[in-house]
Amino acid sequence: MASTASQSLVPRRQKQRKVLLMGKSGAGKSSMRSIVFSNYVAKDVRRLGATIDVEHSNIRFMGSLVLNLALFVRKAYVRSADETASVTSHSQAYRVARSYYGCSGTELKELRTEAHIPDSQDGFTESYLDAQRGHVFSAVSTLIFVFDIESRDFQGDLISYSSIIRALHEHSPTAKIFVLIHKMDLMPANTRHSIFLERSDIIRKYSEREGFSSGVSGRNGERNNGVEFWATSIWDQSLYKAWTQVIYYLVPNASAIETLLRQLAEVIDARELILYERTTCLMVTHVTRGVEAENPYTDRFERISSILKTHKQSMASVLPNPNRSLSHLFPQAPVSHANTALRTHSKHTGIPAGSANFAELQIKTGRFMFFITRLTDNTNLAAAIPPSEQVFNAARLNIQLVRWKFDELDIATKKKVEAAPAPATG
Repeated sequence: MASTASQSLVPRRQKQRKVLLMGKSGAGKSSMRSIVFSNYVAKDVRRLGATIDVEHSNIRFMGSLVLNLALFVRKAYVRSADETASVTSHSQAYRVARSYYGCSGTELKELRTEAHIPDSQDGFTESYLDAQRGHVFSAVSTLIFVFDIESRDFQGDLISYSSIIRALHEHSPTAKIFVLIHKMDLMPANTRHSIFLERSDIIRKYSEREGFSSGVSGRNGERNNGVEFWATSIWDQSLYKAWTQVIYYLVPNASAIETLLRQLAEVIDARELILYERTTCLMVTHVTRGVEAENPYTDRFERISSILKTHKQSMASVLPNPNRSLSHLFPQAPVSHANTALRTHSKHTGIPAGSANFAELQIKTGRFMFFITRLTDNTNLAAAIPPSEQVFNAARLNIQLVRWKFDELDIATKKKVEAAPAPATG
């Protein structure tokens, strides 16, 4: 049986997904990338410098899934308060001519001069949407376009968005688009949802004009993967929620992992299992059963992501405060009654934030028990189970025994897998 299991695994090449992250200058792209992939916290992004036109980075996720992330900047038009109506008119004419009518370089230069738009501000547009058009937009798996909710030139942003997805449809018609309407924390709380819906409806219409609408074929008969809209902010869990959806789409075997999780949850009687990628702390997928489906804390997955990231940051300076973290993680459970155990790999304070991981976290209360532990080299597993010491111990043991099966599905795994151990019983 061991030989059969070993033969079923063949060395796997690195799986690459080309991801474009685009939007107007100052929309918040660099900040969200640093928070998601570099374990920054929101207050630290003020230290980030401005992105100059384009930045490429290969980000390893779950082992050998390489996200070829290209961060593009669409320059914002800066207008003074005393600009005349004629200048505004010329600026609009320039954008329309640039986006729709394919004016020559000389004609565009004249329009830029009349609109008081410096040449350098349009350098990226001319370079990457003309000369490098095919290179930039070919073989794209996902486009993430960021709209700044506070933009004073939303119409200009829409024109820019239209030109980009037109090029995307030409070279990668099956690509998935995620539209992030960002900095929503700056909007009044009582109007955020309505503003988000209003902007989403407008952007959706522009998307449909260019052939991107969920569940239908594109203009040339290709079936695209549609457009999703998310309201985001770096100051709450909404950013993690949006990027979790992006990652779920990019992971090639997410459904197979989910099936295994569901089987494991039934064996160990887990109310909920949540799989997290170890480096980014983003949720890959989850399985919820029984009464846990009625849990009112719908953002609990993203809260745990935030706590895990905060722990990484804390390890770079001082040890984290477990009680404070636990109170945010389970506000309905009295922390004073919880039996917690947080074991870190190292207690010295010079560890880079990105490499700090913990061995296990345990919470035990009279209403539930919870733990987070390593599942594979690239993932952590969180489990919520009934308040029973016997079930708790059996669940931890069974997760250790079933790791080989998840290793088999892990994108990076090339090791030979031995025969499966027999599961433990409670």
